[in-house]
Amino acid sequence: MLCFFFFFVSPFQSSVSPRQPAPRRALGLGPCVSKPSTPRFDALCQDSDGSHIKGLLINLIHAWWPSLARLPGFLKEFFTPIVKARKGRSETCFYTLPEYEAWKKETENGKGFKIKYYKGLGTSTSKEAKEYFSALESHKMRYRYDGVEDDRAIDLAFNKRRADDRKAWINAYEEGRLVDHTQQEVSYKDFVDKELVLFAKANVTRAIPSMVDGFKPSQRKVLFGCFKRKLRSDVKVAQLVGYVSEQAAYHHGEMALSETIVGMAQDFVGSNNINLLVPQGQFGTRLQGGKDSASARYIYTRLAPITRFLFPASDDPVLEYLSEDGMSIEPRWYCPVIPMVLVNGVEGIGTGWSSSVPNFNPRDIIENLRRWLKKQELKEMTPWFAGFTGSISKSREEGKWEVTGNIRNLGEGKAEITELPVKRWTQDYREILEENLPKGEKKREGPKLLEDYQEYHSEKSVHFELSLSSEGQLHADKDNLEKVFKLRSSISMNNMMLFDADGKIKKYDTPKDILQDFAHVRLKIYETRKAYLLARLTRECEVLSAKARFVKLVIEGRIVIRKRKIADLAQDLRKHGFKALRDLQGEQSEEKEDLLAMPVSCAILSENIRELRSCDASQRGLGQSCLQALL
Repeated sequence: MLCFFFFFVSPFQSSVSPRQPAPRRALGLGPCVSKPSTPRFDALCQDSDGSHIKGLLINLIHAWWPSLARLPGFLKEFFTPIVKARKGRSETCFYTLPEYEAWKKETENGKGFKIKYYKGLGTSTSKEAKEYFSALESHKMRYRYDGVEDDRAIDLAFNKRRADDRKAWINAYEEGRLVDHTQQEVSYKDFVDKELVLFAKANVTRAIPSMVDGFKPSQRKVLFGCFKRKLRSDVKVAQLVGYVSEQAAYHHGEMALSETIVGMAQDFVGSNNINLLVPQGQFGTRLQGGKDSASARYIYTRLAPITRFLFPASDDPVLEYLSEDGMSIEPRWYCPVIPMVLVNGVEGIGTGWSSSVPNFNPRDIIENLRRWLKKQELKEMTPWFAGFTGSISKSREEGKWEVTGNIRNLGEGKAEITELPVKRWTQDYREILEENLPKGEKKREGPKLLEDYQEYHSEKSVHFELSLSSEGQLHADKDNLEKVFKLRSSISMNNMMLFDADGKIKKYDTPKDILQDFAHVRLKIYETRKAYLLARLTRECEVLSAKARFVKLVIEGRIVIRKRKIADLAQDLRKHGFKALRDLQGEQSEEKEDLLAMPVSCAILSENIRELRSCDASQRGLGQSCLQALL
């Protein structure tokens, strides 16, 4: 929703202390305001995610100046449509996305309508802006304070200690409960429970990945765009961003999408075990955890050869595709042949929920999938990161694993570090070493362990050579170097929150639970694909049989095609029991002609009977092979 906030404020003091918070200084307010006088005007604009911005502003005023929030009509909202649907001269406006989604269900996904999504105020034309302001009262809504329930609602939404309460708040939301934009007033509680909750739900959807494909929506859109473009040759990341935005109806910032593409192509230690895109250029290294990647206009990418093996093209027809802006976009989820959520791991933080799943070895995953198919007990899987040369062992704490880098005492006051714990980047670790130098830039209490250090890294490996101080040599003699030089970390499996196949958020206790849920979904996809392939092959066999019979009847003279009207010939075909090709090939077929669409030479040459019968037999054999292979 696009909106302005209008609020009138009066400075409590003529001069504002520089110690006051920046928002208070910006508004010219003291710690408390009881009554407004000498009004001042401020305005904020926002897009469909602006409910969050509105909530933040309400929380700011409610926290610092609660008396202002309670004044009738102090906060006013000016709202404009987020989506417009046009058909001819008629126009339908939607002020919330749920309203738009409900309308799509009633109109066959807006068939016949031209859809326009209004990302921000900049999307509106001057003519539209004049229309909005000419009907100002119908686009304006006041915020009303109704008492302590409003205070509790605002606290629920923004108190950092109430994350669990926010989970219940999001789960309790009932679809269809929306702010009524035909009314001139809305209470703070209704805003929180009917509008701000929509942002919270969307935020969780964007942050928590799916168990089925391991993707967040932006990653799924990228893969959809790559598949649609058949991206086998290099393309600039900046160009791919534009293509994905257009073809997958991506409505957010290009920078975020380019970061998503870069992340899917990264292959350094601690990133992807299997990168689905090929990094052509500087996509980042373990030096800064990928943050050192080049600009999107300088680097290229394409689909990795393995990607289509993990996401078979034969699955595409049986996936459930979404629609947006009047076009078909990415599916609700892809279904890879192995659970990619375990292969590459995930991390995400949303409203009320966060998620962290470590990477695992694809070979271990495949072995367990085979054991599941044979109904054997699954083996425990240890986190695994491609290229990592340190050690990962089970911790004494439940659901945790200890990760240790490599350090070796070379003697004579020397030591060598050749591996860091996973996701501890070289640049960050260099700062730890600097703190242990006698004259390091960063001072720390305690003994200095180093005299100096040298670096011999590559883009994929870590190599520090340390010159130990006397205190450092003492620790080296005690064989306690990993702890002293902070080369130990832990991986937790206690927060593996994912959306299941039905779109419900679920906590998984072990990676085996994820694998089992995935296996059930993947098996169902195989069954659906089998049914689809058999139906398609059956239709193709019927078409080929009909063509062969038609040619035979023409050669035998039982059907005459020369010097006859098409309508008469079509009636003759129906008498012989022929069906229209569109009936044989299904409702989605674009064929509008019957067998008359065949070339005349095909209809009169007897050699074509053998050719068509051969094709028919081949298709039937393929269908039988497919059936036996999938049973």
